[in-house]
Amino acid sequence: LSGLTNETTGVGATLCLPLESKARRDQDLNIALGYLHILGAELDLAKLSDQRLIRRFRSAAELSFFANPCEKPVLDADVMASIDAKEPRQAHVERSIDPASHIRELSPDSGRTAEDTSRPGGSSLPPYVDAKSVFLDVLQKQTGFPIEALTDDLRMVDDLHMDSIKTVQVVVDAAVALGYAGDFDPTELVNSTLGEIAQDLERRMASAKTSRSGSISPTRAAAISESYPSWTRGFAMEWEDALLPEEAPDFWEDRSVCILDDGSDAATELWATIRSKGSEVTAVPTVAASDCDTDVVIAVLSDATKGADAKARFNEVTGVLSSIAKGLASSASADTPRTIVFVQRRAAVVDNFDWGYDAFVATLHLERRGVHFRVLTVDESMSSERLCSAIARETATDRTYDSALYVGEMRRIARPQVVRRRALTRRSQQLSADDVVVVTGGARGITAECALALARKTGARMVLAGSSPHPEDAPEAGSETEIRKTLERFQHEALRAEYVQCDVTDREDVARLVKAARRHKGHVAAVMHGAAVNRPRRANNVSADEARNEIGPKLVGALNLFDALHDDPPEIFCAFTSIIGVTGMANNAWYAFANQALDRSLGAFAETHPEMTAISIAFSIWEEVGMGAKLGSVQSLAKLGTDAIPVEEGVSRFLDTLEHDAGHRQLIVSGRLGGIDTWRPESPSLPTGHRFLEEIRFIQPGVEVVSRARLSLERDSYLVDHEYKGVNLFPTVFGVEAMAQAAAYALGRRALGSVVITDLDLARPLPVHPERGLQIEVWARVIKVEENTATVRCGVRCESNGFTIDHFAGTFSIRDLLVEKEPPRSSNDYDRAPLAL
Repeated sequence: LSGLTNETTGVGATLCLPLESKARRDQDLNIALGYLHILGAELDLAKLSDQRLIRRFRSAAELSFFANPCEKPVLDADVMASIDAKEPRQAHVERSIDPASHIRELSPDSGRTAEDTSRPGGSSLPPYVDAKSVFLDVLQKQTGFPIEALTDDLRMVDDLHMDSIKTVQVVVDAAVALGYAGDFDPTELVNSTLGEIAQDLERRMASAKTSRSGSISPTRAAAISESYPSWTRGFAMEWEDALLPEEAPDFWEDRSVCILDDGSDAATELWATIRSKGSEVTAVPTVAASDCDTDVVIAVLSDATKGADAKARFNEVTGVLSSIAKGLASSASADTPRTIVFVQRRAAVVDNFDWGYDAFVATLHLERRGVHFRVLTVDESMSSERLCSAIARETATDRTYDSALYVGEMRRIARPQVVRRRALTRRSQQLSADDVVVVTGGARGITAECALALARKTGARMVLAGSSPHPEDAPEAGSETEIRKTLERFQHEALRAEYVQCDVTDREDVARLVKAARRHKGHVAAVMHGAAVNRPRRANNVSADEARNEIGPKLVGALNLFDALHDDPPEIFCAFTSIIGVTGMANNAWYAFANQALDRSLGAFAETHPEMTAISIAFSIWEEVGMGAKLGSVQSLAKLGTDAIPVEEGVSRFLDTLEHDAGHRQLIVSGRLGGIDTWRPESPSLPTGHRFLEEIRFIQPGVEVVSRARLSLERDSYLVDHEYKGVNLFPTVFGVEAMAQAAAYALGRRALGSVVITDLDLARPLPVHPERGLQIEVWARVIKVEENTATVRCGVRCESNGFTIDHFAGTFSIRDLLVEKEPPRSSNDYDRAPLAL
């Protein structure tokens, strides 16, 4: 403000000072008063202190301080003899409860790669480690307090008189010793008791053994989104084998359970299984789902009982889901949250209509945080005994949300994997100027942008369909104005396009649309199905009929198109779906259901028409066009850490997907997603060197990682020697190492092979305070991957400027991606198995 004022007024010595730059910050006022005093102003100190509390100065002689234990009287002989008698036993106990030292022997930092004994390709967490023992061991080593004196009710700040920095370091060191690197803010635990901290570490470690998730809190995600550039990537869901979660002890004891019976044998056997575990079990028909008010609700929903044709199944499924949603209460209490389980028993698809419950249930979870949700998809052939056992185990865990697929005896979960654009193969079927493309919902929004781009690239004729009247028939209507502008854009570029009014939920209307399109060339070469309705509201506030009306344009419209095109299918059918059909989204349960059902129904239609290319593109929100932008969701989602897709990038991804095969029917195109725990990428194992990956703030494997670490002279001894004019500086070589560790973690590599570093920018030094240390933030973002080389941009920031400026930065070109070399074995890396003597 001083510079701005001087520039504006032309006065050269004006000084502007804040009086309260932050709430309750008295320092600013004191500084301003000091300046006034120096400049000769007269201060009325009496008025300044009027009506304000003033603490009287007390000399040191009046104060009493903590007593020095060494100044206390010596213990009497009986007490000393008692202590001497216990010393040998205590020394033996202390030596025996040191699992942390054993972990450190096997840790990657010691030169040996820690093996994961819990699951293939998983984390390096030893399955036998007691988190409490490790935590107390770290606390004892850093503070000197004997372990036997560290009881569960003590607090590090209030009772052990540790400062906040030291407490955070203890928790971080314990987490690192346990091998945990997830969404973890240790400051949340500094005022907890030792017992509570140990329980939290135990819970995190147990969770990490079965599922290493990259999801983070919305607040943290928003901070990441504000600090770093946005990006857009393509993803595909890959099914991976996963362990069955551990069942919580005594979960079923004295719980009330309601089983929604759809008339299948499985519901009857499940009733007996749960009852044998000590629960009070009732069974009601699925139509009475809204009457269930129990601790646990299990809905066993068999596809085979949902009707003999698509319409009957559609009405039955939407009716059941509406009834269950209406019957949900928020939660019985924080100690005993309700658990709602959806079980879909898959059967043969009828009339191309296929669906799933995953996205719908994910939305319920995001709407009702006080309720635990499970959704299981199993084959109809799965035995009732195996099914009942799986349901019981899945239900009795402490996870707030889980989704799993059972294939035979194998349990699988879906993980998003990055799809590299350079890895795509060109499709054999390509559109040209001789082709006709039907575009539903094509005169507005995202679909219109993509249709215009496709027309530019191929010259194909576009038949745009929408529910609104033609602009010439209703020239004053608002929606028709948008349609007219779209048609004018085509006309301005001499592209061929026409608009046809069509209600896609009407089977006969769709048949007329297809007939009108075929009159040009006798054949429809491609379909872009973008028709949709989205009315955000909580699931329990939507009736079954309202839900069907919302689902209609997207799902029923597709089924009608399948019927109309059955005898002469197009070469390409591209469905515009939404990422909400994968992750769910609060207040969008029925839109989520419609998008997932559209993708699955398209797959069913493609199975009966193998000559057709089926594409489903699940976009996240776009910046300027589409329903999300119209509903004002771009800004609200940005506050939760979800970035919007730029229009140009979204269109480019659409054209790429239409021309190239990603190896999957459904491609998810999304920006950075934050605060959505239903998006569950698997965090890779930490690289061999991970000193600077203490606290993982954000991880999207294959794309980006943001991590923090606290430097200290005590832990990072090299800082002592790296001193310049009395200031300890973080060395450049270690900054490069920190960036390399982040790059390796982002790429999922245990170690890096050949690396070329370019554009190295050492903009600012990183001074480390001799007592407080310095917290740094290391980030890495994968720019591109071509053949066997990845290009990763990295940087190092620090807390002194709010982690907003890169002090170090560089571009890493990592080669030999296809070869994962084992780290060199150290000379003391011997077999630790006991000898058979």
